[in-house]
Amino acid sequence: YELDKKAYYIKDMGEGTGTFIKIDKSLMLQHGYIISYGESHMLVSLLPERGIQLNFLDGPKAGEVFSYAPRDKLIVIGRAKECDIIFDDFSLSRCQCSLYY
Repeated sequence: YELDKKAYYIKDMGEGTGTFIKIDKSLMLQHGYIISYGESHMLVSLLPERGIQLNFLDGPKAGEVFSYAPRDKLIVIGRAKECDIIFDDFSLSRCQCSLYY
């Protein structure tokens, strides 16, 4: 959690083939980024002072929208039941990636 930077970051969890591209350090997310993994494509919308909105454009979650506030801290995406956004897709890692504020 980096309150002073007021930004969301994505971090690859180090399992499988990576999140679209394999990254070894956190990347600051920008409004309008599209993150792809498996057959899923997710549009990132940053909502000033309110948080982040993740809109799935394609794949098994197409049309679904997830919203999070900065206080939610860590958002984990993957196959594991502990993830915040869960996929039933064995081509993805148990913990594909995490987003944090």
